[in-house]
Formats: sequence, structure tokens, C-alpha cells
Amino acid sequence: MNTYMAPSMPKESQELIDDIASSVALAAQLDRAKRHSTGPNATDRRREQCRVSQRSFRERKKKEHEGIETTVQSLEEEVQRLEVQKAQLVRCVPLSTILVHQPDFDGGVPTKLVRKYISVFKSVRFDRSLLVPIMIGSTVKGYIPSKRRMSERQEKFIRAIAHEHINYNGSIGVHSILANWERYTNSFASVRNVNMEALSCDVMKTDDGAIVRGVTKSTLKMNRQSINLFFPNCPDCLKPSLVRTIHRTNDRTNDTDLVSRLGKTLS
Repeated sequence: MNTYMAPSMPKESQELIDDIASSVALAAQLDRAKRHSTGPNATDRRREQCRVSQRSFRERKKKEHEGIETTVQSLEEEVQRLEVQKAQLVRCVPLSTILVHQPDFDGGVPTKLVRKYISVFKSVRFDRSLLVPIMIGSTVKGYIPSKRRMSERQEKFIRAIAHEHINYNGSIGVHSILANWERYTNSFASVRNVNMEALSCDVMKTDDGAIVRGVTKSTLKMNRQSINLFFPNCPDCLKPSLVRTIHRTNDRTNDTDLVSRLGKTLS
């Protein structure tokens, strides 16, 4: 059997290899070379991994935020839908039945509309460009067609809640309501000429068209123009004694009975 024998290495070469392998300086140099070749790459990889993680975190949080916003919006829409449905159901239920289950029933939408109707006409604010020489922040009562921004707002509100051919105090149409307020305003010519406040608003009937009974208090400022209008034959010597403020409390369903005929909103 033949055995292969590797040729022996000269002693000088073997010693040189051993010296190189055991050299501390060469080992340190080799270690530095390895670190130099692999260090930046490892750092770059860690940085890239960090950027990817941060981007993934931001995208995840963004999706969570969008999901929450979508949920909130859908819940708000659902609440509005249920409120409308509730109001519709209430208008179909007799008041006596409602009070059995909800003794503190405040009248719901009909009474809110009555109070809103009164507030729209009793207190409106203007800026200086519309109300010269009255100062900014002054309060004008009633209905003044020449004040276009206010009167358009009032007319828009009436048309939004009332039938176009509403029967109001024997007249037909939305203009009859506005004309009535205009008569009040012109009859008591003063910056603070007409003031009306609702002392109470109670729903008398809910089903088949709501009826609201309201107690209102009107404050009317009399001046010489008012006296000349109402008492044209009054002697001049008596006119000063008639200049005063009149407080009148009404227990009726006149202006407030408007709600019983607000077909667009309540039926």
C-alpha cells in the first residue's frame, strides 16, 4: 500500500509563519481592518432598520387616528339620525302618553322653535357699517326691512319653518308675519322700541301637529311719534304725559301658535 508523504517545509519558512501568526501587531492590524470593513455597514443597517420601524409606527398610528375619526363621524351622524327619529316619534304620540313616561317633558322641538322665533325678532346685533350712528353692539328690536342683513336672516328663518301659504292673523303668507313685526317696529319708533320675552312655553298637543301655548311679555316704548300715530287728535298739552314704556303680558297662542302651523318642520 502506497502512502503519500507531503514534502517537508524548510525550517526557516515554518518559523516565519509562526512568527507572523503570533505577532500582536499584525493581529491588531488585522482586527482594525475587519472593523473598518464591517463597522459602517452594520451601523447603516441599524439606521435603516430604525427608519423602517419609525415609518411603520407612524403609519400604524395614522391608521388608528383615521379609524377613530371615522368612528366618531359615523357616531355623530347616527346620533343626529336618532334625534330626528325621536322627534318624529314624539310628534306622533299623544301628550298624555308622553307625560306618563316622561313627567318632566319640556315640549321638545316645538317649544324650542317658539323660543327661537321670539329671540330672532327681539334681539339682533349689527356692526357699525349697518347701524349708523348707533354704536357697535347696540341691540335693535323688531323687524326693519332696511337693515338687510338682519331682515334677510329673519325672513330666512321664517321661511325655513313655516308653510309658504301660512294663515297668520287672517292674512296668508310669510310676509304677513314680517308685516306684523314691521308694524310693531314702526309704531314704537325707538332704537329699543320692541322687546318680547317668553315667560313660559308649554306644549298643549303633540300628535297630528303640535300646539304651543306661550305666555309672553312685551315691552313697548311710547314716544311722540307713537302718540301721533295712535292718538292723532290728542292735544299737545297731554302728549308729554303719554310718553312712557308699556309692559304687556299676553297669555295666548297667537305668535306662539305659529308652531302649530309649521308644517315644514313639525309635520
